[in-house]
Amino acid sequence: MIGCTYILITTALGQWYWYEAVNKQNRDNQSTLSQFQAQLQAQLEQFSYLPRLLSKDRELIDALNAPFNSAQLDITNRYLENVNRIIGAADTYLLDNNGTTIASSNWLSETSFIGRNFAFRPYFQQALQGTTGQYFALGSTSAKRGYYYAYPIHYGASLIGVIVIKMDLSLIEQDWITKGATYIVTDRDNIVFMSSRQQWLFHSLLPLSPDRTREIQQERRYLDLPISSLGFLAIPNSQQGRITQKRTPISADTFYYAHHPLPNHQLKVWVLSKQQTLVWGLLRFLVFLHLVYALIISFWLFSGYRKRKLQQLNLLQAQSQQKLEFEVMARTAKLQVEIKERTLAEQRLLQAQQDLIQAAKLALLGKLSASISHELNNPLAAIRSFSDNGVKFIERGDYDRAKQNLEKIVSLTERMAKISQQLRAFARKSSTDDAQWVEVLPILELALELTRPEAMRCGLVINPHQSPNLPLPLVKVHAVQLEQVFINLITNAIQATASCKQKQIDITLTVDSTWLNIAFDDSGTGIDPELQSMLFEPFVTNKTQGLGLGLSISKELIDSMKGTLTAGNSDLGGACFTVMLPYSYDPTDPSETR
Repeated sequence: MIGCTYILITTALGQWYWYEAVNKQNRDNQSTLSQFQAQLQAQLEQFSYLPRLLSKDRELIDALNAPFNSAQLDITNRYLENVNRIIGAADTYLLDNNGTTIASSNWLSETSFIGRNFAFRPYFQQALQGTTGQYFALGSTSAKRGYYYAYPIHYGASLIGVIVIKMDLSLIEQDWITKGATYIVTDRDNIVFMSSRQQWLFHSLLPLSPDRTREIQQERRYLDLPISSLGFLAIPNSQQGRITQKRTPISADTFYYAHHPLPNHQLKVWVLSKQQTLVWGLLRFLVFLHLVYALIISFWLFSGYRKRKLQQLNLLQAQSQQKLEFEVMARTAKLQVEIKERTLAEQRLLQAQQDLIQAAKLALLGKLSASISHELNNPLAAIRSFSDNGVKFIERGDYDRAKQNLEKIVSLTERMAKISQQLRAFARKSSTDDAQWVEVLPILELALELTRPEAMRCGLVINPHQSPNLPLPLVKVHAVQLEQVFINLITNAIQATASCKQKQIDITLTVDSTWLNIAFDDSGTGIDPELQSMLFEPFVTNKTQGLGLGLSISKELIDSMKGTLTAGNSDLGGACFTVMLPYSYDPTDPSETR
């Protein structure tokens, strides 16, 4: 029952598809024919008015009045050559009233028309009657297809010659190459004169009678070419329909056609489309129907199978649900214990990291203590000296100089207070939550102030650079931690240049579209290539005294500020460490307010 229903539905849908496909093909043929006919008409008509315009030119009239004047003929030949090049025609030539060519655009070619007589051509005979002559044929000299336009030339009341323009039809066919349709143009004898299929040229659609074949050969339109038939069985009278071409006794091609005569020309325009294209479309449609039917059957079978599987699945779920609940409860309790242990471990790790950072800071303070002690001893000695001198100036009554000494003592005490304030700020244990938007330059200046005594002791020159006329943006960082990173990088550079003749550190601040970059270049010994890949790992160092934690901690601190710390070679001959800090921020994030 299902099979019979399917066959009936498929047959009905197939007939409907074929009917619609044939109607659509006929509509497409008519539409294509209209476009093709309009295009061909426009291309043929573009030369129709040119002979009339040229018939008034003085060069042509003078050549016809003096046909034996070689100078005048040379001028006319060159004139026609120039005109032919401008209008894009195949040939342009001048005939006297006997049909002999006296000047031509191809006067220099081997196939020149000069001296040849074309009185037998219908276009010449039409022009002698005083009207515009039009004709299509194979050129008797060039053997190329052309469409000829002729117009009489009058001088006074006499007809003295004819001007002819030949249009190359092969140029028009270059735009006809398509996959879907075949375009042809036939004459009144149904001989194909133009076609998108070159093998159809100069063949008749229907067999010609022997008498008509002799008449066509006498007209010399197709020269001496044999006119054979393409094997079409008949040409219906209707402007569209179906036509059959018998190629062999056992095979034939069927076309859907549309044709229409070309106005003002003895030509008929055709558009042919193979029926085989529609057959393949019908086969694809039937295959699609089979696929749809197969999908419907598969869906129906799958629905029944799925229903049975759902019943079995519900039974299994009912049996395993209770077991699963007990397993979930046990796993949940275990996960809660694991979460609590992981939370405690993270807290311990965070505390250990903070303690390690603080220990590194205090260790660095210990390294700087000797230089800082020297920095404080000098002001103390100066204060003692200024105090003694001040007492003596007061005893002498020189109060102005005593006042100057007291002012110097005040300046020295402010300097010592500033140094101690920086040490207290650096030694204070920082929190992970005190990040804020700050300027980098003051932090860098504090780091330079703390490391200046050690740099001076080593005879080192530190040169800070900033991009000219470029304001530095704010960055969101932990100020004390960033200061510790700067101090660590400067201290490493000081130690790296201690044994070098040239002792120099360049600190460069630049800004790009996203990052604020602080580069520390030194003239030291550089980076050991063996340590390059693991430079930022803990306990990796090339120093005789050191734990190898400074760079590791510095990188972790910069990473926590969403920045990067990289190392490379410097143009000064040593190492270059670059701190990159982002200065862009998300306005929708309440934690990133300035």
